[in-house]
Amino acid sequence: MNDIRRTILWVIFGFSMVLLWDQWQIHNGNRATFFPAPLPNSAVVTTAPAPAPAATATDASVPTAAVSSAAVPAAPVVAQGSAPMVAKAYYEVTT
Repeated sequence: MNDIRRTILWVIFGFSMVLLWDQWQIHNGNRATFFPAPLPNSAVVTTAPAPAPAATATDASVPTAAVSSAAVPAAPVVAQGSAPMVAKAYYEVTT
């Protein structure tokens, strides 16, 4: 009976060590081992086209706004592997 308890505890200990190692990798900026999501800096950013206004019956008492494609500026597309430059501030703390 004690052998099975000891084996179960070793399995739990080993699994928790693997999970701890995986979180350490994520903390250091590496990808996750089990369910890797793309890194935020390497994601491809694209913009979807604006949906066309639906053709519905309108009430004459409700004003409508004209939507033109020239009024909406297009967002830049960032290629994979190139991230926009972001200003970083470095602070030195001494105690």
